Amino acid sequence: MAKESKPKWAFKSKFRAGLYSWNGTAKATKNLRASASEIRKAYKKNPFDAVDATIYLMERFWPALEHIDSSSGALGRAVNDAIEKLMPLVIEAPADEQLRRKWTDRLFDAICDDGVEYLSLVTGQWGQLCVTDSLREYWFEELLPRTEKALRSRREDHYYFVGTSACLSCLLESERFEELRRLLDLAAPPFWSYEVYWAEALLRQGHVDEAIQHARSLLPETSHDEPRLYWYGSTEAEIDDFCERVLYEAGRRREAYEQYSLQAISSSTYLAHFQSLTRRYPEYEPRQILMDLLDKSGHPMKSWFSSARKCEMYDIALQCAESGTVDPRTLTTAARDTLQSHPSFAWRVSLLGIKYLLLDYASFDELDVILAVRYLVEGARNAGDLENALAALAQALDMRKKAQKVPRIVHAELKRLGLSLPGTS
Repeated sequence: MAKESKPKWAFKSKFRAGLYSWNGTAKATKNLRASASEIRKAYKKNPFDAVDATIYLMERFWPALEHIDSSSGALGRAVNDAIEKLMPLVIEAPADEQLRRKWTDRLFDAICDDGVEYLSLVTGQWGQLCVTDSLREYWFEELLPRTEKALRSRREDHYYFVGTSACLSCLLESERFEELRRLLDLAAPPFWSYEVYWAEALLRQGHVDEAIQHARSLLPETSHDEPRLYWYGSTEAEIDDFCERVLYEAGRRREAYEQYSLQAISSSTYLAHFQSLTRRYPEYEPRQILMDLLDKSGHPMKSWFSSARKCEMYDIALQCAESGTVDPRTLTTAARDTLQSHPSFAWRVSLLGIKYLLLDYASFDELDVILAVRYLVEGARNAGDLENALAALAQALDMRKKAQKVPRIVHAELKRLGLSLPGTS
């Protein structure tokens, strides 16, 4: 019988060393999604080939992506998304311990070579990746000396070991809770990225409230009584996200929603966070969720403009736009998209866009002002409210008499449209 040929992976040519330049985020993100899809499809036919391909891809993350400017966070999110889709394949694959040992050896080499810790999610799931207690014991013994040194050195020379989370994960998954606590006690002060393993250990022992209390105890002192204003990726957001998940999975959904889900931005954008809440808590109407976010999230009203507009809550969207300087280009796009369906909203947000341009809110091109004027006029005509719109525009220009560039462009565009402002010839 002929030996089955190995699959030819299309993704491999897209992850050569140094392939992407500094502005390669969009291209790399697209290729990461395609790679994960290709591997997942192949897993059904041959799980071992798919896992080998997964590990190859992870080995290539740093060599291929190292020159990309990742400061926006978009690339890191794309890498994490690929890992989250592929890690279950490695964990669930029906491999014996010898083969799994080879897989973990390769992955740990990749982790050590990873210049920015793209593989931190892999390290955090190391105990699950090992599957068997004997392999966890092997890696625990392998990683323990450097983990102890890293935890102790938080008090002194700040030695860092990339495998610390992997060591702690092995203890957690083996349910060696007392050893886990003794190891964590070496560190001072405590560090959430490591203490999360103890919080998980408390959960696995059925201590839900104790796990939440432990997580909350690691918040900065100023965060306990003051309104929380956390950002995506911050320690505070991660702690709130943990507490929300714990209560949610314990069936205490109302507590999870009211106490934690609203304050922490657990997604990369405000819109994504709002959408995730509407999916996770279908018992609450989207409008109620949005109003709760406006009231309790601690983030400015303007932050929720896109969420309100996408859900066609135009009264709330207008309030958000009026509350602060939303990017004028965002307002112009909103006006363009609603000229026919909600023309009154369209001309009003166009007017706000012009007001913010008058304040020199952001650098702008002449086209930004021209489009805002066009959409104001078209929206007002469609709403039968052109006279009021032009009067409001005249008032806005009059309040910023020192501005020169924007008024000149506004008057020129109105003239081209055959219009003029009240009080001008």
